[in-house]
Amino acid sequence: MTDHPESTSPPAARSFGRLAMAVVLAAIVIGASVFASSYFSIGNRTVTSTDTETTTITVSATGTQMLSCSGDQQVWNSTSNDANDVPVLLMRPDSTGFICVTYRSFWAGNASQYAQQFFVNGSFDFGLSIGKEHCAALSGSNGCITILSRSFIIGAFPSSIRPTVDTDYVTVVYAVTAGSNSTGFYDDSAPYGYCQSMPMAVGYSASQVNASDFAPPTLAPCPFLPFAPVSVSILGMNSTYVRFDSA
Repeated sequence: MTDHPESTSPPAARSFGRLAMAVVLAAIVIGASVFASSYFSIGNRTVTSTDTETTTITVSATGTQMLSCSGDQQVWNSTSNDANDVPVLLMRPDSTGFICVTYRSFWAGNASQYAQQFFVNGSFDFGLSIGKEHCAALSGSNGCITILSRSFIIGAFPSSIRPTVDTDYVTVVYAVTAGSNSTGFYDDSAPYGYCQSMPMAVGYSASQVNASDFAPPTLAPCPFLPFAPVSVSILGMNSTYVRFDSA
């Protein structure tokens, strides 16, 4: 498989792209075959999935209502202790999985720290990118760029929000479909930490995944993030943990 730069999204170094918001009335329907029997709770709706079921998820939100969700497996939260054990997401080609990310605003509902100038026309977009890092020595130091993969279809709900002074936590559900040509190792997928991104392996079991399959974690400068992830859970995919001694 050969990956090419994604023309519609900016590259990111161990970062997670952008996320989105709920409108006055919004709905998204996602059809997907998933592997584990579990559930996502979205608002007041619970969606179950089994090995043989094609799952349809319908989500709606009104006004400032935000989503909440829980998956069969939480892979990371902000109280995780060992930074060297990095979560790695596992998918199969020709499958769809869901990643539920809960973010917290930097002002945490404190009106005195809210700054509207961080948002374009009052809005903030959410998104998730999957790609591979390419690192090289430049002017005596190492530099990396992420080449985004075209082998995935990714949707988000909500895809954008209009933050207010009361906005504290925001939960986003990402639907990730891996194409038939997606087998491989990727350095960036779901966000975790303040400015990091989980590696992903497609077409491999946990026992086949090693730190050497991925680019080593870097301490690149991180831009200011109005929303930082505090927990990540998954449905329809698996995960493992890989030790990066330099993380």
